Amino acid sequence: MTLRQNWLNLDTVLLDDPIQNLDDINVLSFIDLIRGLLDLKSKQVILSTHDERFYNLVKRKFSNYKLKSFRFESYGRVMPD
Repeated sequence: MTLRQNWLNLDTVLLDDPIQNLDDINVLSFIDLIRGLLDLKSKQVILSTHDERFYNLVKRKFSNYKLKSFRFESYGRVMPD
């Protein structure tokens, strides 16, 4: 849906914990899909997760991209990572 919409000039994709029911192979495929989205469509992706392993994998796979990450320690307390 985000690739085909043309009524809004916002080039951002928001994903809230997108891997909660995926196995390891599909998690890797999902990360490749997001990388392709960034390469082909020049989209900004905002991704939130509670899974520490997924977070570390994304950091590793996106090491050559401009990546900003933040850790929410508690309500109202955000730490740069």
